[in-house]
Amino acid sequence: MSVVFKCHPGFESLTARRINLLERTIMEIISIIVMLALAGLSGWYATKKGYNFWPWFLGGSLISIIIMLFLPNENDMAEDKKAQLLNRGNTIGWCLFVALFTWGFVQGFLGSK
Repeated sequence: MSVVFKCHPGFESLTARRINLLERTIMEIISIIVMLALAGLSGWYATKKGYNFWPWFLGGSLISIIIMLFLPNENDMAEDKKAQLLNRGNTIGWCLFVALFTWGFVQGFLGSK
């Protein structure tokens, strides 16, 4: 005579939910690492070109790296327009930060429904 143990039906779905939660957590961690890497790359590239690190780090994304490709280097700027152009570049970085923060906030707000 053999004894067969059957799991409670809810146990299998609980295990599946735990695995699903683990997969989502790993994906969120990977997403955060990728976002921080893009932000760090954007901030580093801005510093290399002579702009402020923080607006480009906080607004860091693939879009900001593409925009940074079209901004002039500090060494290539004329002395009389250097301050104006650096200020414009840093303002673009702050605008990107506000736009991406707002987009992320709205996306999170609408996604919670």
